Amino acid sequence: MKALLVVWLMFLLPVANAIQVSGQGKTFEEAKHNGFRTAIEITVGAVVASERIIRNDILSVNEILVYSAGFIDNYKINSKEVSPDGVFLLMDVSVSENKLKDFLLSKPKNVVEFETERHIAQLSSYLYEKSTGDQLIDSLFKQYPYNAFNIKQEPYQFKHNPMRGAVIVIPYEINWNYQFLSALNDTLYRVEDVLPGLFKKATSSIVIESKNPNNLILGKTDVHYFNDMVRMQKIKENFVGLNDPRIQVTMTNSHNKKVLNMCVYPNFLTGYQRPFYRLGRPDHLTIFGNEKERHSVKIELGKDTSIDLSGIRYIKLTMVANKDCDIIKRR
Repeated sequence: MKALLVVWLMFLLPVANAIQVSGQGKTFEEAKHNGFRTAIEITVGAVVASERIIRNDILSVNEILVYSAGFIDNYKINSKEVSPDGVFLLMDVSVSENKLKDFLLSKPKNVVEFETERHIAQLSSYLYEKSTGDQLIDSLFKQYPYNAFNIKQEPYQFKHNPMRGAVIVIPYEINWNYQFLSALNDTLYRVEDVLPGLFKKATSSIVIESKNPNNLILGKTDVHYFNDMVRMQKIKENFVGLNDPRIQVTMTNSHNKKVLNMCVYPNFLTGYQRPFYRLGRPDHLTIFGNEKERHSVKIELGKDTSIDLSGIRYIKLTMVANKDCDIIKRR
């Protein structure tokens, strides 16, 4: 049976900052968890990320994720009903709307008494928030690097080299996709977990420089702060390894058969120009959203080329991930 979330009452109860919700599930714990989730979504507000990734004109992913940036402060179960359909609970739930600061989940009401049930609920909702937040980040980064960058292909040039070999030169320009940076900013604002102050410092931070191409202003800088180093590491891992961006060169014939398919490193990863991002220390990440790369891809065909020039119909450059490349040419 799919868990149902039903809101019965949305007004403040005598218990401070509590709302009354219902939770239903196959078990008592599942019903309680669903009640917590309902209370969080009512109090904090749910962010729904609708992910639609189009690759090769095929809608490959259509996923809805719900993320809530709150956690349970306290709760009271008013009634419990058990039926063949499962367990139904009516609960009073208090939800904290504040981000976690100094790793504090709760302060005890009694100095010596450990409030077991309350803390179990708080830890459970905290871990659930972290899990759904990670899902939201993973959902966004499924578009990286494919939709994270714009690549503009210029008219190619057919040349020869000093050894009389044929060369195809394809100029291009790469820049960040502002829509992706905006989505990343919005996501990180939802999942960051600390707001540093005069006497409080964050363990790590992510800085994003960006500029709306439709505006004449210079741009803006967004800073996101984290004490959760696991989340910070997960975010940084999306930029490296199998997700490392590459420029894919594809040549096809009139029958749409690939004559050549290879990848090259963009210059912003080779050190020949300013980087598009800096991973730096484990506790820091900077994205230079206003950077551009203007360069060209050179395909050395040689004098006795194995590529039938008469069969080439289309030449296309696209941004792909390292995991999509079988042949990679280093500059």
